[in-house]
Parts: sequence; structure tokens; C-alpha cells
Amino acid sequence: MESKTAVLVIEKDENLRETTVAFLREKGYGASGICGNEKVVSLLKNAVFPVIVAGVCLDNSEDIEIIRQIRRISGDRSKLILMSDNRIDKFYSEEIEEMVDDYVYMPVKLNVLANVVTRNADILKLEKKVDYYRDLALHDDLTHLYNHRYFTTALEREVARTLRSGQPLALLMIDVDNFKYLNDTYGHDVGDKVLEKTADVLQMSLRGIDVLCRYGGEEFVIILPETCKEKAINAAERLAVIVENTRIYANDTDKINVTISIGVAVLPQNISSKESLMRCADQALYDAKHSGKNRVCVWNTPESKDDLQITLERFERRNNRDLTR
Repeated sequence: MESKTAVLVIEKDENLRETTVAFLREKGYGASGICGNEKVVSLLKNAVFPVIVAGVCLDNSEDIEIIRQIRRISGDRSKLILMSDNRIDKFYSEEIEEMVDDYVYMPVKLNVLANVVTRNADILKLEKKVDYYRDLALHDDLTHLYNHRYFTTALEREVARTLRSGQPLALLMIDVDNFKYLNDTYGHDVGDKVLEKTADVLQMSLRGIDVLCRYGGEEFVIILPETCKEKAINAAERLAVIVENTRIYANDTDKINVTISIGVAVLPQNISSKESLMRCADQALYDAKHSGKNRVCVWNTPESKDDLQITLERFERRNNRDLTR
């Protein structure tokens, strides 16, 4: 075994506890023993054990409570194995099923217990590996934001929720202005720095429920749940100001002036699907890019075309303000 997996043995019987710990150590585990509910809780709050073996009586309310405490503190970071002389089918409940990963009967056959510990330790390692690669598959390597794959799933989920609840949902599509010029002038390393810094300042300026993703290239998207058009425009303008006033240097002396253009679309204003919301936000971004850049445009229905001009004017007035105050 390349590394010793930490195993915690919780058992009131001192002889059984020490025998079990000694046997697991012989098998290559970093085993330790403990008893007393308060000591167990205190220890688990300060240390993580991939495998926890707990000797319990399923008809004892205190033992059931310590199982709850173990699961509450350890979450999915640990596999919990029960040792008990109670038949599990007699005390079976949905709560027990959710809290416990495996079960061995007393009197314990140590070889059987070691096999159960090994199985659960291996399962936990596999689960962590799967989580790692799943996380890797859903994040962008450069900015560490969620990627396009995650965005499409998240947007579909939020659109469905919005159509059920009737709450508004806003989508911002963001493009870094003149990015090709930045790459050509300063090099791709500096271009990457611009994307990383832009991602950081956008992320720090959002609410916890908002979802920021790298859409591709120099484009980002932000999903704003429970956000009406007016609030979405205000949020977009605020983000544009923050990016414009962020200090990014190509080298020790050359400051880069970075701005963004943003397209805004809101559901359910005559938009009824994920695809139409994305198309409308993309069209609004196109308008922002082709009407001067460094501005916010909002998609509107034909009945409210004047709103687009109002939005452009509002943003231009904002650009003329003294933003240092």
C-alpha cells in the first residue's frame, strides 16, 4: 500500500478497540482508536478520516445520535462502517441507509472487517478521482471559471426554473474589446493575463447565486437569476465600469486600457427558451460592439425599440462621468 489510509475506530470496548486498531495497522492502515461521544465529535472537527469504523447498538439512542454527528461533520469525505450485533434489517430506516456506507456484524471477524475497510477506502478514492475529473471537465484551464459545457447545462436549468416560477432571468454576454489588438501588440501571455484579471474582477463583483462562465475566446457569460431588465442593465454597467478601472499592466510600466461590451437579454420578455435567450443576448452584444464598444446594449422586442437607444445613451453618459469619485 503506497500510503497509509487513516482509519478511525470508535468502540467502547477497550480490548476490541485496541485489537481492531492493531490488526488494521498490520494491514497497512494508519489506524487509531477512540471512545466517548464528545471526544469523537471534537476529533472529527479537527481531522479527516477517510474511513470510520463505529461500534454501535442500533437500539441505543445515544449511538444513533453519534452516527448522525459523524455524518454531519464528515459529510462525503469519509466512509462510515458500522460494527453492531443488531440485525440491520430489524432497525433499517431511510436515515440509517443514507448515513451508513457499510456494515459488519459482531462478533467481528477482523479479516472480514479489513476487507470491508479496503473496499470502502478504494471506493472513496475512486469517487474523489471521478469528482476531480468531472470538475476538470467543467472548468476553463486559464481562468478557472466554469466553461461552455457547464454554462449550457446551468442555463437550461435556470430557464426551466424561471418558466416554472415566473421570476425573471437575465443573461449577460460579454466580450473584451479590441482583444486581437492586445494580443498582437503585447503578446499572447499578456492577452492571457487580461482574460485572467477580467475573470477575477467579474467574479468578485457578482452575487453568490450568479453564474459566471468563460464562453470561449475573449467572451464571458453571466447568468443572473431573479433579475429584471432594469437590474440587469445596472449590473452590466457596473461591471463595465469596474473592468474599465481595473489596473492591468503589460509590463512594469505599460498600463493596458481594457474595456468590455455587454449584451443583455431577459426572460420571460417574449423569450421562451434557452436558445432564444442566448440569441437575443448575442444580438445585443453585436449591437454593443458595432455601436462604439465599451457599452451595454439590451435586446428588446419590436414594440420597444426606443429602449435600445435609451440604454446606449445612459451608458454613454456614464462613460462621461468622473469615475474616480
